[in-house]
Amino acid sequence: MSGVKKNLWITAAAAILILAGVFAIAGRSTVHASSFHEEDKNVWTDGSTSYYGKGDSLYKKVGGKETGLVTFHAEHADKGEPAYAKVVNVYGAYVYVLQQNDVGESKLYSYNLESGKLTLCSSKCYVCKANGAYMLALPYEPTDVSAHALTLYKAQGEKVKKVRQLASYSVEWSQIYKGKFIYASFASPDLSGNLKIMSCKADGTKAKTLFTIKGSKETLTVVYSKGTKITVSQSYNEGDKPVTLNYVYDLKSGKLKKKN
Repeated sequence: MSGVKKNLWITAAAAILILAGVFAIAGRSTVHASSFHEEDKNVWTDGSTSYYGKGDSLYKKVGGKETGLVTFHAEHADKGEPAYAKVVNVYGAYVYVLQQNDVGESKLYSYNLESGKLTLCSSKCYVCKANGAYMLALPYEPTDVSAHALTLYKAQGEKVKKVRQLASYSVEWSQIYKGKFIYASFASPDLSGNLKIMSCKADGTKAKTLFTIKGSKETLTVVYSKGTKITVSQSYNEGDKPVTLNYVYDLKSGKLKKKN
């Protein structure tokens, strides 16, 4: 073989290897990409493959066939508290899973779908909502009468990166509308005082107040939603008489209405 032909052959072989590598990488990065969505509180699917937690284990289901992927050994067994696995996001080649127990402690893990490696991301990261690579999280599983700091994290492979704090006091409720996070910002940890309903882009930028419900130290405010309608329920006592005020905000129209 002449030197010219040999060089051409080496160049062609190298090009084939490079292309093969590119296609292999592309295949790995798109198989488990953002086509996955939250079907239920504990089930993420792309329509054909589902990932979910059951007991203290992570499972995969394809075509009705269930496969156990990994089991979380209860780290809180010495406290007599069982542990539970809950899928909170599927992004890239990773499933992000909360390990929870009955006393409100939550740890966030990543599970590599290619290698089967399980990695601890954070020991205080209760993920409330995921939007692509970005996740809203509280440090603890919340109760009905308490609020905690709401932090935005970004999935980066086996780890997650803290992006910014969005609210000093917030709750588990949040939703996604037109690609944006919608979340609550309370004035105090006991859910009294003023409440702001905020929106921001998935990366936490362009945060703005959608509306504010004024309150006092005597008011208790809760928020929930159905579809595009956000309901804020505010309770307080007027003498011995309990009073409840309801406000409904429509994300489509941007209008807030008071309903008694």
